[in-house]
This record gives sequence, structure tokens and C-alpha cells, in this order.
Amino acid sequence: MNQARHGDLAIESDVNSESTSTHSVPTATYSSITFSGDRTVNLEPDDIVVFVGPNNSGKSQALRDLKEVFSNSNEGTVITDASLDKNFGSFSNFQEFVAQNSELYVEDDNRFHLGYKFTVNINRLESYYSNNIVGIREIFVTLIETTDRLSDSNTVSSINPQTQQASHPSHLLLTDEKLEIKMSGYFSKAFGKQLILDRASGSELPLRVGERVYPEKDESLFNGNYLKRMRKSSTTLEGQGDGMRSFASVILRLLAPSTQSILLLDEPEAFLHPAQARAMGQFIAAERRQGCQLFLATHSVDVLQGLIDVAPKQLRVLRIQRDGDINRVQELEKTKVAEIGADPLMKFSSVMSGVFHNRVIVCEGDSDCMFYQTILELPAVHGDRRPDALFVHGNGNQQIWKLVSTLEALDVPVDVIADMDVLNNEHIFEKIVKSLSDDSDTIMSLADIVRTSVEKKKPALSASEIREEIKDILDDESVSDDIKVIRRNVNDVFAKASKWQDIKRAGVNGLPSGNPMETFNRLTKLCEELGLWIVPVGILERFCKSVGGDGAGWIRNVFSEKSDLEGDDELLEAREFMKRIWEAKQI
Repeated sequence: MNQARHGDLAIESDVNSESTSTHSVPTATYSSITFSGDRTVNLEPDDIVVFVGPNNSGKSQALRDLKEVFSNSNEGTVITDASLDKNFGSFSNFQEFVAQNSELYVEDDNRFHLGYKFTVNINRLESYYSNNIVGIREIFVTLIETTDRLSDSNTVSSINPQTQQASHPSHLLLTDEKLEIKMSGYFSKAFGKQLILDRASGSELPLRVGERVYPEKDESLFNGNYLKRMRKSSTTLEGQGDGMRSFASVILRLLAPSTQSILLLDEPEAFLHPAQARAMGQFIAAERRQGCQLFLATHSVDVLQGLIDVAPKQLRVLRIQRDGDINRVQELEKTKVAEIGADPLMKFSSVMSGVFHNRVIVCEGDSDCMFYQTILELPAVHGDRRPDALFVHGNGNQQIWKLVSTLEALDVPVDVIADMDVLNNEHIFEKIVKSLSDDSDTIMSLADIVRTSVEKKKPALSASEIREEIKDILDDESVSDDIKVIRRNVNDVFAKASKWQDIKRAGVNGLPSGNPMETFNRLTKLCEELGLWIVPVGILERFCKSVGGDGAGWIRNVFSEKSDLEGDDELLEAREFMKRIWEAKQI
């Protein structure tokens, strides 16, 4: 048996560590985890589990708990229990696995396996294998915390890989140029620059950032001319910004180790711009080792989207909410995750951002979101508590139910604001109602009465009057020859003749008096209890009739002409409407 020095320890090269195993690779993964609210979630070995939720809900603590409960000897505060599947094979198989991923060293009369991030007393290995698994936890579990993100990519002391055991991810790159190139590819995708290991800086082992140059014929990675060109075309990573250093740390820690079967990653988006965070999510999903469970806590919808891009079938999205000392958990079903990945509206809308907020309000259009959010931000509307509410839109009312269903599935408190003509389409209205409640019969019956009463109204223009007005438009020589102008004027005529357009302009006052009005009031009361708010004035623009335009143009005009949104009398109804919405579902 050969010996070499490793600090004050004597390292022995064991021939078993050179052999190639024909056995399965030992793994340890969670089959279930239980939260403080007594919710148990069953898991598969290849799951990617994402903890989402508002600030201070317990996401990061859940990761720390997972590392602690690995040994079944500690109870966490968010995750109180976990069942572990140990797939170690025979003890001889397990011994071989540990030997292959470590060096043997002796200290006094003790012999140890010295591996990457772990040290195991050989005499205790069988006990760890059978019972006290905490002694081998570091072989299987890695926790990458945000606090270590910037320092992990700093320059480290170099080692002799022939005689010294790696203790940092950069050490593992020394003898694996392919791993370095692979890691550099992901870094380049995020930042447009290569990540390069400087193998010949004496006692140090710095990472560099820049344009990769390659050794010429008969040059090695240690050739002086090559090193001069490489250093001229790059700068040290340690001197770069936080985003680059953080990204490099994550890919180093995830790509370099080879034994971990449980990876715990906290806030991978730290210090990254949205595009880089999405690239990080894609990298994480694509490059985790086969048979390895990944748990991560994130505040970033971009990381979440990157994960959905690559691995929607393995993704488990768990939203954590804190209720006092209890952490309530709700999971988004895998089928829902797959639907989001396949549906452009769901995929590219900001609906998934809702999982990081205490409340989501879904509107029909972007202009609606902008106006209602601005009104809610007024202290006179939201009161002492500043709203943690996200406004998202469904690009019309036809897809609103999809957004609501996704948010409801994750236990996100959600409201819908819809124009009055949402009642015109029975199919769409029913989908929205059912996305908010299982009991829709009474609401649909009342909506049918209101719809019928509107349809019975006499139209503002008869068919002959419509023909006359259109003829006047076409015959009027003062009207522009621009087809778009003519089309708009003709559409205005049909809008005047539409019974539902009349309701949109007049709001609730456009309904027939008597039973239809009473029915509408009963309907809106039931809808509001579910979180469906029908605009009482018909449409957004009727909250301020003195301002012209529609959509984004109307919004610009309101904000430019109304200097006092909080005190303007004409906006009183809008403020009261948003105040009722806000106060109805305080979290």
C-alpha cells in the first residue's frame, strides 16, 4: 500500500478505489416529507421539488430541515418528519462505492475514508450503513445556501490531484477538462463569456472569465505561451460582479460532486437578472444527476419557468404559507405543471408570479391591471396595511378561468374583476365561476335571468337605422378614404345597436328595473363571496366618464388629467369598488 502526505495525515492509495464497480450506485432519497401542518407529500426519486410562497413562509428553513431530518434524529420546524429510502445494495457494494469516491488515510491507529466534503471512520462504516446514517449524510446530501454563494467561486489553494483529496469544486476540475467545458457552456449561455480554470498559477487555483483560447499543436494546458494567451483574453472571476460569481458557484457545486442523491439549493436566483435566472432554472433541471432528488426554494418566477421549460414532468411545486407556527402546504399537480409548459398564455403570463404573493387579482386586460393596481395603492383604499397583491390579466375574459384554476390549485387567494358583459357568454362565465367554486348552480340560474332580461331589451337602433347610418358614413365625402377609419366608424354604429354594448356603457343602470335589477344584486353578492367582482359601471372607462379614449389611451389620460387620484370626486366609485375588493379577503 502506497503512502503520500496530506497535511499532517498519511494518505494511502487503495487499489479498490481504482476498480470499476459493476454494482448499482448507492442512493438515499426521500419517499415522503411531512410539514408542521401535518400535510404529508409522497415523493419519487427523480422529483424536482420547488418550495414557493410569500416572504417568511418557511421556504429556506424547509431546506435546512431536510438536511437535519436525514438521520431521523432531529425534528425540523417546517418539515417535522421524513421517510428515507436507502438503496445501498449489499454492504460490500456500499464499501466499494465509498472507496471509489475517496482516499484512504491513517491517523494514529485509525483509518478513514477521505472524500469530497466527507470523512468516514472505516471502523464505523458498517454501523452507518445499517443504522446511524447521519455519519454518512455528507456523502448523499448537499445544501447550497445563499450565504455561501459568493465565496464558493473565490480562488482556492491548489492541490496535487495525485496525492491530495479534493475539498472544493475547482479541485475536481483539475483532472476533468470535459467537466470544465460543460460548466463553461452554461456560464456562456447566461453571460456571453467563458469560464476558464487557470491550472498553472502556483499555489492558487483561480477561475477566469473571458474568451476561451485553446492550446496549439504540441502545447499543453501548462505551456507558457498558451497561459500567456489565456490570461490576456480573460480576467479573474473573483473580480467580477455578484451575478457571475453566484452563477458560477451554483454550477460548480451542482456539476462537480458525483455522490450526492439529495441536492438542496436555496434561492438560485440570488444576484441574477431575469434572463440569467431562467437559464439557471434550465441548467438545474438539465444537469442534475440521474436518480438525484432536487429540492430548491425560490422567489423567482424566472427560475420556475426555466425548470418548467426543461423538466415539467418531474416538477413538484409546493406553495408554503405560514399560519402562526404552522406551515400550510399546497401542491400544484404535475398535470397542471405540464399544462403550463404547453400553454403559451400560461407559460408567458405572470400568473406563476402569484405563488410568491399573498393575493392575486386577475383582470381582463393589462390596462385594467394598471388602473386597479394604482387605485389599490392609494392609502385611502388599502388603509394601514400595504397590499402584497399581484395583478395579472387573461388577455380578455376567455382564459381567465385557466389562470384562476392554477392559482386556486396552489392555495393562492385570488379575485377576478370582470366587465359586465362577462355575463353575455354563458360558457365563459360558467368556467370562471367553477374555477372559484364547486357550487355554481344558483349563480348560473341568476345569471341566466339577467342575460335574458338584457336580450329582451329593445336595441338602441333598428336594422333600418343601422343601414342608414352606415350609408351616411360611406357617402360622406368628408370622411377619410382610410379603410381603418371607415371600419372604426361602422363598428361604432354596430356598438350602439348592441344590447350588451349599451350595458357596458351604462353599467348596472342599464338593466331593466324591477326583477332584473334585484336579481343582478343577488347575483353580484354571491359572486363577490367567491371573489368574482363584476364592474358596476359596466367597463373600466366608465369610472371616469369625463376622460376620453379607451384602454391604455384612457389610462394615460386619466393619470395626466387627474392630479389627485385619492381625492377626485369622479373617481370615488372606483376607490370604493377597490376598497370593497381589498377588505373582503384580508390575509
